[in-house]
Amino acid sequence: MDRTDPTYRIGGPGISRAGQYDGLGQALWVLDQHAQLTDDPAYAAAQLDRVDAAVNWLSRITASDPLGLLPPSNPGDDELAYGHITGDNLWAAAGLRSAIADAKLAGREDLAARWRMVDDRFEASLDRAIAVAVTRAGHIPPVLDATNGQDWGNYYAAYPVEVMAATSPSVRATLAWARIHMIQGLPTYYNGRSLHDYLGFSIFQTELKAGDVSRAIAGLYAELDHTTSTDAGWEWDISPFGYRGTPVDLAPHGTFAADYVALLRNLLVAEEPNGDITLLTGASPAWLAPGEHITVTAAPTARGSISFTERSTGHGETLSWNGSLMADTRLTWALPAWAKHIRVSGGTLVDGSAIVLPASSGSLTATFDGRRPAQSYALAVASLNRAYRAHGQTAPLVPETR
Repeated sequence: MDRTDPTYRIGGPGISRAGQYDGLGQALWVLDQHAQLTDDPAYAAAQLDRVDAAVNWLSRITASDPLGLLPPSNPGDDELAYGHITGDNLWAAAGLRSAIADAKLAGREDLAARWRMVDDRFEASLDRAIAVAVTRAGHIPPVLDATNGQDWGNYYAAYPVEVMAATSPSVRATLAWARIHMIQGLPTYYNGRSLHDYLGFSIFQTELKAGDVSRAIAGLYAELDHTTSTDAGWEWDISPFGYRGTPVDLAPHGTFAADYVALLRNLLVAEEPNGDITLLTGASPAWLAPGEHITVTAAPTARGSISFTERSTGHGETLSWNGSLMADTRLTWALPAWAKHIRVSGGTLVDGSAIVLPASSGSLTATFDGRRPAQSYALAVASLNRAYRAHGQTAPLVPETR
């Protein structure tokens, strides 16, 4: 924390540097995540004083801002621009929601109600500012009241906290903007001069939430296309279709590693906002080829742990699962989007292609028709190699399967 920042002196949240306010929401979110994942009311209660200081600070500082938001700033990083930074305010909304959840887990409905009033006021201001910004830019921009800045926190509107619905027009427009400006399947940074290796994860996670599964899987493969020989990630300073090495932000990069694990996990085990758990939402077509299988062992969730094995044949899939989940948890098995004429004995078919599993453990077989699409790591490698050759460069990757 920067001890010269006023938030430090008044006991507010951790700020990594003066004027970089995304740490406010991130700190509140992390504290609540630990409390929720451990289901520990005592831990949640122990955080209430520091959370209250953060919420009070946010309430005071936003009340004096003309837009009702965090103060305009230049973080000297990320967006590289001055103004009301979009990502900082999205994270603040996520942090306020997390603070409310923490208070509820601790049994302090009085604090939850008071903080909800702060959140309602703040998010109403944020909604207004985003609406104006989207009207101007056509998508959620990196700075709410300026026309410059690097895309960064504006990609976090629906992930990891769905402050805005992943399917909302503004978020969909922002996903489209991000995809248009991608090169080699990755976002670009520094006005398109560099690839960015972990900025795309929030895009792919949002696409997964929005039901654009094939794009999310394509994102995973794009990331794998750009890992090092030891499967590590980096940050930026690699030119598109140029030399694939950099002295900046060297691998292995911790943020990349965490984001990669989170995406892979959510492709296989997704926790819904209502507490449902969905299995295999983002299974790649390559993983579901006849004779292939997927095994997940003791995956932790906020509702308990789940293990399962899925085996594919030419006519469908068999799922065997065993969970230690809270009694009211709804466990759902998502069949692939191309599955047609689904037949299953046991379980309830919902939304045309998902099965509500009837117990915390068991085994079911689903048979279906449909053509499995051609999407795999090998195809992603071949596509990237062709693109390099088209730019007069040597193909960088040896084809392989994953």
